[in-house]
Parts: sequence; structure tokens; C-alpha cells
Amino acid sequence: MASALGVGTERLIAVAGTVLALHGIRPAHDIDISVDDEILPLICERFPGELRHGACNSILYATGIWEIGSGWGNWPHAGIQDKTTVIGGVRHIDLAYVAYWKSRQEREKDKDDMWLIARYISRITSTGSTQQREYVEPTLRLLRDGTPELSPPINVPL
Repeated sequence: MASALGVGTERLIAVAGTVLALHGIRPAHDIDISVDDEILPLICERFPGELRHGACNSILYATGIWEIGSGWGNWPHAGIQDKTTVIGGVRHIDLAYVAYWKSRQEREKDKDDMWLIARYISRITSTGSTQQREYVEPTLRLLRDGTPELSPPINVPL
């Protein structure tokens, strides 16, 4: 999508279940991304779809398997840019934020995803490479201890 819009991939941030797919936790059912306010009108012009409102007055645009928002969860797009990591050239919100958001939802699929995330972290911390363990350690610490932004902490069953 970035190349079709003529923008750099750094302006697109994968969120939600797409992040789980990037980590190999589970397949994605759709592709969820956050874009800045300048890109969203370009997407609406070039790709037919449905415009609707998301959480916290964000805009959500659905086209095919894509769900494109002007932010994610309680955060506007600008508020998540410093909470990202790049895997395979794809910028995505850190797994800790996905886990935190999912832990606050009442949907059964989010409860299932939390179990999958905990299993993934447990597997990486016990058998992963040094690089993998270094990657999930801040996520695990963030989930266990919380931060002023992610409060209260999540009890991750490991």
C-alpha cells in the first residue's frame, strides 16, 4: 500500500492482530494499520471502501482486507510512533501495547490472543535466541510492571 500511495513505509504502522501475525503468533484475519492524517485522505481517494469512526474519535477506513485508522486503541497515530519496532521492514506497534490493549477488551478473541501472547513470550524466554530474548524482555517487563501510560500492569500467566 505504501508504494501505491507513493509514501515511505515509516508512515504506516501495523497494529492489532497484524502484529501477532508478524511475530508468528497467529495468522492475521485482516491487515490493521495506523496512518497519519495526511495519508488517510489519499487512501480514501484511491481505494474504494467504507469510512466510519473508530475509538476515541479516530477515523477507521475499511477496504477489502485492510482496516486503516488514524490511530489505534486510545492513541492517535502521532502518539504511537515512538512505540514501534521494525520486523522484516514492517514498522509495527510493540507487542506490549497490543497485549495491553487486548487485555482491556471484553471480546473472547482478545482473551484467546492474550493466551497466545503469553505462550509466545514463555517460549521465547525459555528457548529463543539471545536476540529474541532481548526483544521480548522489555515487553515482558512492561507487561508485568506497567508504566504510567500502561497502568495497571497486566498479569501475564507464564
